[in-house]
Order: sequence, then C-alpha cells, then structure tokens
Amino acid sequence: MVVRRVAVFLLSVSLPLLGLVALQAAPAAAHQPSNPPPSTNALPSAVPSAVTPNIDDGAVWSVAQVGNTLVMGGSFTAIGGVSHPYIAAINATTGAIVPGFAASTNGQVYSVLPGPNDHTVYVGGDFTQVNGQAQQILTMLDTGTGQIVSTFHAPAFDFGMIRDMAKSGNRLFIGGFFGHVGGFSHSGIATVNATTGELDPFMDVQFAGHHNDTGSGAQGYIGPWALDISPDGTRLIATGNFKTADGLLRDQLAMIDLDTPTATVDANWATTRYAPYCFNWAFDGYTRGVTFAPDGTFFVVNATGGGVPGTLCDATSRF
Repeated sequence: MVVRRVAVFLLSVSLPLLGLVALQAAPAAAHQPSNPPPSTNALPSAVPSAVTPNIDDGAVWSVAQVGNTLVMGGSFTAIGGVSHPYIAAINATTGAIVPGFAASTNGQVYSVLPGPNDHTVYVGGDFTQVNGQAQQILTMLDTGTGQIVSTFHAPAFDFGMIRDMAKSGNRLFIGGFFGHVGGFSHSGIATVNATTGELDPFMDVQFAGHHNDTGSGAQGYIGPWALDISPDGTRLIATGNFKTADGLLRDQLAMIDLDTPTATVDANWATTRYAPYCFNWAFDGYTRGVTFAPDGTFFVVNATGGGVPGTLCDATSRF
C-alpha cells in the first residue's frame, strides 16, 4: 500500500481590500495568508510536519484553514484506514482527524475555501451528492459537523465541475467547466452571493475555444483551472483551457477587471506566452495555477506539459 503524508505550506498573503464599493470591505481571498507572514529571503521548511495524517490513496487538491481546523479535499477516499470520501478535516495543531466532521461526497473535491464565518467552508468539485443529499458541484459545510449549511442554496449547473474559487467582499467567484448556471449562460466562470449562494449577475464573462485548436490531439474541458484576485480586489486572473474570453483572444490566460459595474475582460492586457502548443497529443491546455504577489504588483503562473525547444510553453512565468 502506498502511504502519502499531507504537507501543508501556506505561501501567499493577501492585503486589505481598498478598491471595491463601500459594502465590500473584506479582503479578496483565493489563497490564504501565510501564518506567520513571509519575511525577506525566508523559505518554508522542506520537511513536512510529522503530525499530519497518512492519506491511503489519491491526492489532496485543496486545503482551507478555518480557525484551528484544516479542511482538505481531493481524490482520496480513506485516511489511516478510515473511510473519508474526498473530504476530511483535521486539527491544525495536532493533526488528528476532527471526529465530528462526517462529510462525504460522491466525486472529487477540487477546491475548498473558508466560508463567511468562523465555522463554515465552501466546497467545490465534480460531485452531485454531499452526505447522500443532492448537491451539485458547490456547497457550504459546517466545519464542526460536516453537515450542509441549509441557508446556502447554490444555483443549478447544467454539467461539469468547479476547479477553483475565490472570494471578494460578499461575492464568491467560481471557475471550472460548466456552461449554464441558474439557467443563464456562464461559460466557465460565475459569481454567487457568498452568504446565500444566489446567482449574482456581476460576472458575465464567457470563455470559449480549445487551446489546442489544431483539429487533432487532446481535447479537454473548456474553462479555467485556477483563479486569483488581486489583494485590492480590482483584478481577477483566470488561467486554464480556453482560447477566448468574451471573444477576445486570451490563450489560456485572461485578466478581468472587477472595479466596474459588471466584470469585464481587460481589453488592454493580453499575452502570447501560452500560445505555443506543448505535446498537444496529450495536453489541451497546460497552465495549472496562478497567484498574485502579496502587494499585487505582479502575479505568477505555473504550467506543465513538457517544453518545446525555443518556446516558453512549460515555464513558470511572472507578469
């Protein structure tokens, strides 16, 4: 049996939100702040904590800390010989499984994010059931019990999965592979009310097209793999498998303005950094993650897929 140990490193920090409307005074968050905060020339230890639990199978895709509880989601189904289908919670100090957290899903959990208070967490993935109840790809859970928060009602999705989430003020940004949300066209990205789950019309950007548009080779789901919001809440970066955003050429990477009445693709920002094909017989899109710097002055994109000599198609890039 292969045993994996969870290693948790919190690397990025977010600053207070300065630029949104008056009602949105909370900081933007997609990646949680480091604790303790980073210092000049400091690196996290390369040695994982000895108290984190053994994962019996699969992988951990996302971890969120709420108080002293770490909620993790992934493709795993068991921890230490005990069934924990795709989601579990551990004590952040001791590493012990939280005994009262009895959540389960019937599909992988790709993203977890702290909820609107000190005892809830957003959960996104490719599931259609949570705790045996119908709950399609997005839900909110109580971090103590794992039970569904009944006051959060996510809209209906036509298909697909959520790959990443970010929060700014009382808006929850969801990105992934879907075409319609709440009966309205939302190709790959949408916003919902962070408290109630009600569909928010603010985000109406539509992603389309395969990065690999050669007519042969790999063809994957279209939409963002990862999202991040600048610390001041004015910009969102989406990266994933798409060719256009609202009809503008934005191969695998798009910047979206959030300091407007409705979210708008930034017409003045574009890059061809990820336009080259990389082993497109195996990969459609090959970008995988994006993170803003703590001060919002730049962001970093990581990608995979194997390099092609003379191109930067597998590079980690700073913008």
